[in-house]
Amino acid sequence: ITRQKGWLRTLRQIIVRDVSYRYPQATQWILRRLNLSIDAGEYVVLCGASGSGKSTLCRALTGLIPHVYEGSIEGTILVDGVDTREQSPADVCTRIGLVFQHPQWQLFNSTVTREIAFGLESLGYTPAEIRQRIDDVAGWLGVEHLLARHPQQLSTGEQLLVALASILAMGTRIVVLDEPFANLDGRHVAQVRAILRRLHRQGITIIIAEHRLGLVAADASRMIVLHDGQVVLDGPPVQVLAANIQQFHLEPPLPVQIGRALDLKPLPLTVEDVLAQVDHQHLMTMYPLSPDSPRSPHGSPLLSVRDLSFTVGQRRVLTGVHLDLYAGEGVAIVGANGAGKTSLIKHFNGLYRPQRGQVRVIGKDTRTTPVSVLVRHVGMVFQNPDDQLFTTRVRDEVAVGARVMGVYDPERVASVLRTFRLDHLTGRSPFTLSAGEKRRLTLAAALVTNPAILVLDEPTTGLDWPARQALARHLREQVQHGRTVVVVTHDLEFAGALTSHWFVLADGCLLAEGSPHAICTQPAVVQAADLLLPDRYRLALALQHVATDAGGRQNEGEV
Repeated sequence: ITRQKGWLRTLRQIIVRDVSYRYPQATQWILRRLNLSIDAGEYVVLCGASGSGKSTLCRALTGLIPHVYEGSIEGTILVDGVDTREQSPADVCTRIGLVFQHPQWQLFNSTVTREIAFGLESLGYTPAEIRQRIDDVAGWLGVEHLLARHPQQLSTGEQLLVALASILAMGTRIVVLDEPFANLDGRHVAQVRAILRRLHRQGITIIIAEHRLGLVAADASRMIVLHDGQVVLDGPPVQVLAANIQQFHLEPPLPVQIGRALDLKPLPLTVEDVLAQVDHQHLMTMYPLSPDSPRSPHGSPLLSVRDLSFTVGQRRVLTGVHLDLYAGEGVAIVGANGAGKTSLIKHFNGLYRPQRGQVRVIGKDTRTTPVSVLVRHVGMVFQNPDDQLFTTRVRDEVAVGARVMGVYDPERVASVLRTFRLDHLTGRSPFTLSAGEKRRLTLAAALVTNPAILVLDEPTTGLDWPARQALARHLREQVQHGRTVVVVTHDLEFAGALTSHWFVLADGCLLAEGSPHAICTQPAVVQAADLLLPDRYRLALALQHVATDAGGRQNEGEV
């Protein structure tokens, strides 16, 4: 009996039994009598709509609930047979570690070396042991060249790897990641996916909360769908994705959509699976890749950038950037982590002033025009909504900008609140909202002043499928009404659905510009900018190569 219990405890690495949880001052339970177990060495994807309980479950599994986040919790969570409520934080971190959705939030030391060493020092390792562990994990993750850097000066992809290194260095056997791919470029997505596959092969338990299922379905061994704080689907990815996951506000990956439409067995999870299972001629008729309409600007540009360069410390962030934005168009600024995208848009409303070159907004030089004037014309929605929330009520958050600018109109505020489905939350604190609600709130606050140009930095982070569709639909309406919309994003599927012209940055320079089709069909540009192509482009490009190869062989035969 003892042996059987010990075997069960080793196999069932995580047991969640009748767990319910609600945040402080909240009336609704986020988790509702949740039950599940996870075996050692599994690769699990947690998915579900915004507010379904994914992030809350990640916090509960890693002991942040209840040790950091207060509130009401019922039921039991066992990790390696120990109740998380009875473990000290030091014990928890040696068993299970969490990489946050925004990894910079958990990095607070002056160098990467000190960041990785911090947990080891807290656990009492000797200096020699600490040095050895840092060297081992840095070499394994490929971050040796970052050890002397300040973590807050790294790109998002590099910060994620550093956060992962600090967890693995402590010997953690369970790694939990909350939306790890949300703000990563193509190169870092591929790198992190490869690292997680290696960890899985070595017996580490991987748990990922993720909206974009196409990035994780083929790697995972199991998929758990949460809805209203409960498990509604649980099984191998092929089995779960064969079900009607749309009813739980999840978007099936394109290969799955094709497989379900053609009743393919087994259900394809990747573009490569589709190409191996379906006649290529049939696929070409289903998913043709046709060129986009060329850009046709009218009138003078609303915003012009000329020979813009920008340096932070000894690092050149932007070099000789030149671009124009016109009224009534949707454009995207794309490129790798650290390419200079956010630094560029901060010049649009005077948050940064040109060190060299010129930026003009509606004819006004940003070097001499006050920010208070520029923000009337350029509305900005930052990458992290928490960075621009500062009032105590949702209604005040939407109205404050209009009041400061002297354009407050209560009917306009009420209309914007209704448009973004925030009218039932007007009395709530912005900081108690979900990630998707915060995103809608910052967008409402930016639009209430009716700016000519709306700029959004990574707007789809934290948004589920319906919210992404609703946001794209609303922004398209803004373009149709003559507003210029600029999105900075790694989500090229979203960018392609919304925008007609892309600017590609690489190493602070404007590498290319053109329609989505023109950019995605240039392999050299895609590779240089580390773009993560949507599956529809990957599929269509693969079919183009097949057709080209077939045509070449036919011509050779005729000769």
